[in-house]
Amino acid sequence: MNLQPFLDASFAVQFHVCTVIPAAFLGAYVLMTRKGTARHKRLGRIWVALMILTAISTFFIHQIRVWGAFSPIHLLSVVVIVSCALAIWQVRRGNIRAHKSALISAYIGGIFGAGLFTFWPGRLMNQIVLGGSVGSDADTVRHSILAAGIVVAIGYACAMYATRFRSARRPARNARRLENA
Repeated sequence: MNLQPFLDASFAVQFHVCTVIPAAFLGAYVLMTRKGTARHKRLGRIWVALMILTAISTFFIHQIRVWGAFSPIHLLSVVVIVSCALAIWQVRRGNIRAHKSALISAYIGGIFGAGLFTFWPGRLMNQIVLGGSVGSDADTVRHSILAAGIVVAIGYACAMYATRFRSARRPARNARRLENA
């Protein structure tokens, strides 16, 4: 492992890495633990904030340029922001199933989907974790594909484990106010 590429990266890349790593671990924890508790809500809010900050930070990273200064990964950032916003809206309406679906989608797409591409030859995490070959020789590509496969397998396992938990639909906030009136 070599942290020098991280230390040499731009502030936007460093900020991105510093928000995505805790988001990956915290998201897994929130998805795998009991739902509806005060801890779940508190950590979930922190996780959503980290995911939104991570997604926003990608708009300041322009290493891959497909459409001007942007790439398909930037589309994924928009999806993550929209998924997080929808999840907040759905939980406030009392639709726990849609809330859960939106956040699992944000986690799988934002953490594991984008995570796949970070291990590709020449990318920062490839340089840090896999030794940093900039080329695309057969061994480097094989290691990148293996690392990406492990990332996807862990993400899939976490999602499958997390979906075992059933959440009861609770009344929307407005409905509770009407009942108390």
